[in-house]
Amino acid sequence: DKTIELMALIESPMAILNVERIAFCNPCLTGLIFGAGDFVRETRGQITLDRKELYYPLSRMLLAARAANIDAIDSPYFNVKDPQGLEQHTMQARLLGYDGKAIIHPSQVEIVNRIFTPDDDEISSARRIIEAYDKARAEGKGATTADGELVENVHAVMAQRILSIARKAGRI
Repeated sequence: DKTIELMALIESPMAILNVERIAFCNPCLTGLIFGAGDFVRETRGQITLDRKELYYPLSRMLLAARAANIDAIDSPYFNVKDPQGLEQHTMQARLLGYDGKAIIHPSQVEIVNRIFTPDDDEISSARRIIEAYDKARAEGKGATTADGELVENVHAVMAQRILSIARKAGRI
């Protein structure tokens, strides 16, 4: 048996208004991809460098993906000759919680991979968080600190995700 995996392209106002239903529509659906170009064409807007005009659809799609436990992939960056703009849009997507960014040119691969792949500092921090949390749990505590920051279950789960991504990317 082959497993079919689908991703839905969310690129219209109607899709954004129904994104929760789309996210849960089929068990084969593994992710949502935001289509900013078609979206702004239909809204008669423009895509700016800070993308404030897209915060609502980006956030709504992300929440639907998280509720359905599927991936959220950001729209491509259309100016293939602007690596700084690509970096800014990609970092914004990562900080929002997106899992990745679609690309339209081979020159974009390195930047997107670099931003979505945990670096050495993130990997080290994640390991310290997990170590501190595991030690606290062994001592019967539900919380502790690492690097001066509170560490609870939620932080350990987030740290595990960072290490999982790093493993998949061949960083550890």
